Amino acid sequence: MDFKKYIKYKKKYLNLKNKINQYGGNELDEEIERLEDIRGKLIQKKKANPADKEEIQKEIIEIRYKINDTIERYRENILKPYDNCNKNSIEIDDFIFSLLAYDSTANDDRGILIIKSINKINNSEKLFPVYSSKSEGGFWRLCMTSKTGMLAKGDPNTMDYIQGTFIHIKLQQFINNNLDKCPQLEIGNKCFFTDDLLHVSYIFKHVINSDRDIKIDPFYKYSQENGNRSGAPYYGNWNINSRLLELSTKLRTLFEFQIKEHSIEGNYKKIYNIEGDLLSIDGIIIKCTFMNNIVLYMLKYKLNVKRKDASEYNKNGISPIIMTISCSKITEFGIYDQYISAGNYIGKLFEYDFQIAGSRTYQYESLGSKYTYIGHHYNGVYPYTEFY
Repeated sequence: MDFKKYIKYKKKYLNLKNKINQYGGNELDEEIERLEDIRGKLIQKKKANPADKEEIQKEIIEIRYKINDTIERYRENILKPYDNCNKNSIEIDDFIFSLLAYDSTANDDRGILIIKSINKINNSEKLFPVYSSKSEGGFWRLCMTSKTGMLAKGDPNTMDYIQGTFIHIKLQQFINNNLDKCPQLEIGNKCFFTDDLLHVSYIFKHVINSDRDIKIDPFYKYSQENGNRSGAPYYGNWNINSRLLELSTKLRTLFEFQIKEHSIEGNYKKIYNIEGDLLSIDGIIIKCTFMNNIVLYMLKYKLNVKRKDASEYNKNGISPIIMTISCSKITEFGIYDQYISAGNYIGKLFEYDFQIAGSRTYQYESLGSKYTYIGHHYNGVYPYTEFY
């Protein structure tokens, strides 16, 4: 990249910095992409010109700070009018959470919601984005993406990615009950979570912190043998349900996993469209506490899918949501500070078709062109069997 072109983009950046409060999410995304393009070309230039390495590195650092500054100014100016949302707030444990702004079209229509947390003890504030997961029936997850906009959930080989970014049940319910009151804003796909920004780097480290991942057998052993997702490694002629039934039989023999108590935590309703297929979920959230104070949240659901070709199917069942311990609390980013590593014992209602392992014993109904219903994997599995 020649110097004149660099100056041209620098002037564009300075103009944006002065008028950032007039920009929406798409313009911000475009500016960040331009700055990232400059940075990428400078990196290539550094490799090709070892003699100028030090000077070029300064330019690379300068561009990175500009990207950070662009996004920080976006936060300060674009979200400032929505910052006084006390009526749209909830207190959970040591934090106050406020819903600031919502973009229903971001991230392939999953929707992006910006939340602010305030620590009641030291008054520190954090901003973080959450999205509605299509494969989990609309439950909310903490956002992390790469620079290309690809959702990143951590390495499934080293962490339980399904539970690791799952938003606390109380905050989930508050979001669902108050989303219609939240200001609508064109947020864009990268304004909060480009993966090399310091703010989001901190979120990511917070999410994959091993201290949150509690390893308790027989769940941990099961997760090591059977993978951390529905698309577990292929181990010959078996299916997910048969392995889960083996674990189920084991759990029934253990006193510490006998049910101590259970309660209904609230209703759960979701309706959304995926590529013309209309999904409707009507259910209740059940909290089950074992004798050892491990807590398993599950969704008892009735599900209907009306396909764009006019066909439809209905499913009833119970699906896991998250497994934690009774003393677990919410963090500054709305997730649980502890969860039980459990492999595909804690799974989802839908999965990408190519990630389903094992022999195809069942018929798998589709949702859109990518997703496949896998709720039947949990048929006959303890303790879901106790709540039909």
